[in-house]
Amino acid sequence: APEARRQVIGRLEDLANDPLSRSFSKPLHGALAGRRSSEVGGLRIIFTVDRVVRVVAVSDIGPRGDIYKR
Repeated sequence: APEARRQVIGRLEDLANDPLSRSFSKPLHGALAGRRSSEVGGLRIIFTVDRVVRVVAVSDIGPRGDIYKR
């Protein structure tokens, strides 16, 4: 899990620099509209972006199969 942790931290740094990049995030729809998702191996990072105060707020990190059911 140390490698997965490094990958997630690296992606969080990417998102901090450019949260709307199509290279590593996509908008979500339906019940999760307004949030974005980023894929890191079998994990997903769910987050929102506040452009006014320039904050990326992560709400969930978890396995792909479970993360969208929360």
